[in-house]
Amino acid sequence: MTKLSTLFMIALMLVATVAVIAQKEYPATNKNASNLSALDFMIGDWEGEGWIQMGRDRKTFKIKESFTRKLSGSLVVVDGLGTNINKETGLKEIIHTAYGVFYYDAKVDKIGFRYYKEDGTNGQTYPEFSENKMVWGFIAEPSKSEIRFTEMVDVNGFWVANGEVKPPGRDQWFPFFYMKLNRIK
Repeated sequence: MTKLSTLFMIALMLVATVAVIAQKEYPATNKNASNLSALDFMIGDWEGEGWIQMGRDRKTFKIKESFTRKLSGSLVVVDGLGTNINKETGLKEIIHTAYGVFYYDAKVDKIGFRYYKEDGTNGQTYPEFSENKMVWGFIAEPSKSEIRFTEMVDVNGFWVANGEVKPPGRDQWFPFFYMKLNRIK
């Protein structure tokens, strides 16, 4: 065996070893899908209405959102768009967007959620789950206000989402977001 072929075999064995180690550390099995079962109540396509309020300005919207399993159930993707017709221009305007990916984080044994915002920012959080309910939040920059979303499917089958803000140094939560959707599929 030549020196070049020996080096090639060693490199091949190293690559194979790294691949095996990576698979053991991050297995691509349906176990990840079963770990996301807390989201089963949200899977589907939804339509409804809502509002968002920043300061005194409250905007209403009609919304379509979907919760979809991806990669054999190893991920759940949420994708939504809320729009309204501008009364002055007559044009459709985007009021609310939602895009995020839920995944099982084996390192902490929790469901993680990476969310993406219209302005290009994103974040990561670990929602808390109870029966047909999910609560998640983050710290808003630069204000340092706490943001909390409580999302649930109520006894009538509607997805109800409430968003609240708690400014720094305050003990009270204030509503700034609401939507109610019906499962269409």
